[in-house]
Amino acid sequence: MAQAAKNEGVVKYQFQIDDEKWEKWKNTVPRSKSLEQRIIELIEADTEGRVQDPEDG
Repeated sequence: MAQAAKNEGVVKYQFQIDDEKWEKWKNTVPRSKSLEQRIIELIEADTEGRVQDPEDG
């Protein structure tokens, strides 16, 4: 019961990605930062419009 209250307002999402792509990306993340924190930063950058699609130039 306490666990449900603790996670209220939090989305958990699971995805699959090719091992090679994951390892390549993972190796770009500084060891001082968690992978979870980096994913959060990328989501925030995308929602704030700081990420451009390649076709957008």
